[in-house]
Formats: sequence, C-alpha cells, structure tokens
Amino acid sequence: MNRSDHHFSNAELRRALYVSQGLLLLLSVVFILMFPASFLPTKWYVFGWMDLMIGVCFGMVMVVLQAMIEHILPRAWFDDKGIDEQLFHAFPLPVLALIMVAVSLIEETLFRGILQHLLGYAAASLIFAFVHVRYVTKPALLAITLALSFGLGFLFIQTNSLTAPIIAHFTMDTLALVINDVKRGRP
Repeated sequence: MNRSDHHFSNAELRRALYVSQGLLLLLSVVFILMFPASFLPTKWYVFGWMDLMIGVCFGMVMVVLQAMIEHILPRAWFDDKGIDEQLFHAFPLPVLALIMVAVSLIEETLFRGILQHLLGYAAASLIFAFVHVRYVTKPALLAITLALSFGLGFLFIQTNSLTAPIIAHFTMDTLALVINDVKRGRP
C-alpha cells in the first residue's frame, strides 16, 4: 500500500487505534496510582440528566459549527487524506459504537479528569489537541480541535463531572460518522 497518499489497511488502522488508546488508558492508570488522593473517580462519573442534556447539546452545537466553518473555508484546509473516513469504516458498526464510547471515556478521563486537575485547564486542552498529531499540519483542523478541547474542559469545570464531556465527545464522534456517511451517500 502506498504510504504517501495516507491509505492504510484496516488492520493497521485498528492496531494504531488500539495502541494509542491503550497507551492513554495506561497513562491514566499510572497517574491514578501515583496520586490516589488527588483523584476521585467516583465523583467524576456521576450521571445526571442535566449532564446528559448538556453533553448532547454541546456536541451537536460543536458539530454544526464545525460544518459551517468547513463550508466557508477551503476544503483543502480540512483534508486529512481520508484517514477519519478510513478509520470509521475499519470496524463493523457495533464495534465502532463501543470504540467511540471507550475513546470518549479514556480521553476525557485522562485529559479532563487527570491532566486538567494536575496541569490546569489550558495545558490539558493544548495537550489534547496536540495528541491529535495528524491535525498539527492542518491549521483549520488543529484550531477546531483546540476549540473542542477547550470546550470539553469548560464543560468539566462547569459540571464538576466527566459525564457531560464524555457524552459531548461521544456525540461529536457519532455525528461526524453520520455526517460522513450522509455525504458519501451511504445508508
């Protein structure tokens, strides 16, 4: 497979996702074990209907804003060479749904729950954006990822729970998948 045009096999994409999320999960566990008194995971995952509504609404608003920005700015500014689309289609839909839940839980626990607590709101938001390394060469994608990251961090500050950011993250990923499929004319 030609690497210059960024086409990877489904096996390569799955492996990259599993490794990256596994490393983020491992890092979370290490931080929690190193600083057990600093983290209260039992308080982070408190479910409330208001957090659910806030997360879903935030996720929907961010996806609509991103779609509007992508409509206005040149398409090339957002071209990730089809990697997001490839990733979405590297898994059967039920597996993809579970993966999106896991990614939301792992990333929000690490970046909002742990790093935001240890390093602060701005540092955690910046680290989250730059962990999405393939967006660094695309300023528009990086700017959107930064905005989403700061928004997710703000949700955590406002709700004092990871529930709203996790649900918002999942909503954004799910709507991105649906929009991608609608654009491509897939059912």
